[in-house]
Amino acid sequence: MKVAVISDIHDNEVNLTKVLTFCEQQKIEQIICCGDVASSETLTQLAKFAGTIHLVFGNMDLDYHKQATLAKRWSNIILYQGVGEVMLAGKKIAFVHEPIKIKQYLQETKIKPEIIFHGHTHKPWTENISGVQVVGPGNVANIWYAPTFALFDLQTSQLELIMINQL
Repeated sequence: MKVAVISDIHDNEVNLTKVLTFCEQQKIEQIICCGDVASSETLTQLAKFAGTIHLVFGNMDLDYHKQATLAKRWSNIILYQGVGEVMLAGKKIAFVHEPIKIKQYLQETKIKPEIIFHGHTHKPWTENISGVQVVGPGNVANIWYAPTFALFDLQTSQLELIMINQL
């Protein structure tokens, strides 16, 4: 089973449609979104995904209260405050919007996750912090860097970077 990890949509509904179509074609059942959806309209589009969406809002989700209220309408969206944690296929996965929160999270958590995803930088990136793999899946928006997202294989723990412009 694979999980799609997206971030920093910034209302680019054209690229989001490409991502959601890819997920449908590949039978992806879970999406982790590391924030910056941006508007309620884009959140509504994201909610059309047939599977489960794990969502932490970012700094550009300025209408947080409206979006959080709206998200409660859909049973497939699970909202997390600040840091999201989810167990998938027996693996603890954490996700945040701003990577600055990662070190504090790792100091406070009793059980370290296998992997942490983050947004905000728009840059596809991977590094190791305190023995945990940290991954930025890039951005859907096509701002500063080419638009990308990540696939994480829950069985093999392998990562794949998907170039949205090639879909």
